[in-house]
This record gives sequence, structure tokens and C-alpha cells, in this order.
Amino acid sequence: MVNSPYVVRTFRFVFLLILLTSCVAGKKLVPGEKKVIDTSEAQPKWVTKSIFAQEGCIYIVNSWMKGTTLETAQEYAKKVAIAKLQDEVALRFKTLYKQALVELNLPEDKAFLIQGQQLIREAILPNVREEDLYYEEYEEETQTGIEDFYNVYFLISIPENDFERAKLEAISNIETEDETHQKILTWMKNMPLPSDY
Repeated sequence: MVNSPYVVRTFRFVFLLILLTSCVAGKKLVPGEKKVIDTSEAQPKWVTKSIFAQEGCIYIVNSWMKGTTLETAQEYAKKVAIAKLQDEVALRFKTLYKQALVELNLPEDKAFLIQGQQLIREAILPNVREEDLYYEEYEEETQTGIEDFYNVYFLISIPENDFERAKLEAISNIETEDETHQKILTWMKNMPLPSDY
């Protein structure tokens, strides 16, 4: 009775059904493998850039990878994008300061430079605009099972002429009576911040 054609056909049918069901269910992720399950939109071109200029604005891009929640990843991506902008303007200020030293044949004063960089970092913030956000939600096989994570890309901008406004504001807020510092500040006030764009 075990070898009856009916039992064999039923067994084959059940086996085939199980096989097909497992194929339809899809393959399992292997440890470390990722599968994108949602995105905010089609990936924009700016995602692959870091800093770029376009139509009179400077754009800063930052990403935050493997965030556990969309909100947290978005918050960190934004904070780091703003920090990158502050680093950029502080670097430009330092470059201009070094140019002033060469032109005026003066020695460097690190404390004076640091004060100016801190002031320009603060002065650049008021006109920062949040431009866009792109995210990918994905599943990843971890040691504890499949978990969801977020990769977030955040885009901010600032009008390029705002770098000059921030420079002038920072220079006017530097407190010094030193004659050498005054010469440097006067020279810097009349020269534009360097730009790579």
C-alpha cells in the first residue's frame, strides 16, 4: 500500500508544492547582505557629491549610514552637513589669514586665528537652508536576525556671497587692540575669501 501510485503521486505533488513555495518566498539574506526595501524617491545626482557650487549657492552633502531610525539618521546627517559647512568657511578664513601674513610679512598668531575661525563658524549659520533629503531603508542580516536600517543623505545650501557676509561679521567681532592684528583684519576685510568653485 505504501508503494501505491496514488501515495507516490501525492508525495511528489506535496514535495513539488513545498519546493515551489520556497522559491516564490525568495532567497534568504546571508550575513552582512543588504536588501533595499524603500527609498524616498529616485536617487538624486547630488547624493554622490560632497561640496559643489551651483547658481550662486554652495551646496554641502552629508550622509549618515546604518541609522536605526529615519529620524535619528536624518538628525545626524544634518548636524554633520552643517559642521562640514562650518569647516569649509573656517578653512577659507585660515587661507585668507595666511595670505595676509605673507602679504604683510607678519608672524602667525594661532590664538588670533582660532578666535577668527570660531567667530566665522558662528556667523555662517543664520542663512543655511535645508534643501533636500534622500533616504534608503534596507534590511540586513545580522547576528540577531534581519534588522531594518536607514542610509540618509542630507543636502544644505548657503548663498555664496554669505561667506563674505560671515567673514565681515567675524572680523568686526574680533576684539583686539593689537596693531598687528588690526593690519591683518584691514587687509582681510578688503580681500575676498578664497574659493575652489
